[in-house]
Amino acid sequence: MGFTNFIKWLYTKIDRYGENTYKDLLDELYCPLVSWINNENLDLIIDIDELHIYFYLFMYNNTIINYSIKNNMDCINYFNMRYHEDIIDLYIQLKDISDIYCSNLFKYNTADDLLYFLSKYICMEDIIPIIQEEEDDIILNDDQY
Repeated sequence: MGFTNFIKWLYTKIDRYGENTYKDLLDELYCPLVSWINNENLDLIIDIDELHIYFYLFMYNNTIINYSIKNNMDCINYFNMRYHEDIIDLYIQLKDISDIYCSNLFKYNTADDLLYFLSKYICMEDIIPIIQEEEDDIILNDDQY
């Protein structure tokens, strides 16, 4: 991926009859994404501006920039199970916005891609106590039998 090609793509008009660029669309898509993160009280492992750039790159070539912090697989699985339906709803919302712009940005993306993207940048350390608490509940329930 050439940086020049990426910048050129960002400022390309979505269709020849409109004035909107892919950057305009991505900025509009980013708002519900950040709103969802804030509503769920989730913390990011990067700052919000970095996430914005990584979101551009993710939408440009459906790749996820690996951050140096590796999340625990149990935490990622928990995140996926806990937020999967919400992220499907968010994905549909983003796809609808993209469709209004007459864009096919989501032609090759799925809700799972969005879920994986988010799970890479959400702080999973807050989720660890929840997982431990649930495991303790399971152990206690097993002891009752």
